[in-house]
Parts: sequence; C-alpha cells; structure tokens
Amino acid sequence: MKLNLKNRFTLIQLMPEKTSFEKGIVKDDIINKIKITQEDLKEFNIKSNEEGSLVYPIPVEGSDEKDFSFTDAEAEFIKDLLFKLSAKEELVYDQVTLYKLFR
Repeated sequence: MKLNLKNRFTLIQLMPEKTSFEKGIVKDDIINKIKITQEDLKEFNIKSNEEGSLVYPIPVEGSDEKDFSFTDAEAEFIKDLLFKLSAKEELVYDQVTLYKLFR
C-alpha cells in the first residue's frame, strides 16, 4: 500500500496512547514501519518551525509516496481505529483519506 508523508504523519498521530499489551506490540510494529526517517528529512526537506509544527515543501503528487506492506493484524488495528472514529463522527479530513485507503 502506498502512503505519502501526510498519510504517515496522520497515521502516527492516530495511534492510541493506551492499549492492551498485544495491541501495543502491533502498534509499535506499525510505527516502526512508517516512521519518518533521517533519509525522509533530507529527501523531503522536513523541518520544524518556531511553533514546533513540521513543514516541508509540497511535493509533486505521488513523489513522496512509499510502499508499505501491512500484516493482517496491523491492517485490522488501523481499520478498527478509523472505524471507531467514523462511528463517533470524529474523523478529521486527513483521517478520511486514510479511512478510504484501509476500508
């Protein structure tokens, strides 16, 4: 599955702070898989501004996508997070994009 930088940032922010041990292992595996690396910082010129927000030039569409392979457990974990937010009508725009990818 191809994820762009915004998808990756959004997915990392979506991860719950509290969970069960088993789900925590799955969560860690997802984060380790999609985390932003030093290479990403250089390649996409990602920086923090004075407010602490991340900024980077808008990439040409698709140029910031990377291919990720998720296990069934990882995909189900992500789907469950997104479906719960959707059921409560709490999805924000960037999460809607992820919802479409993982449904």
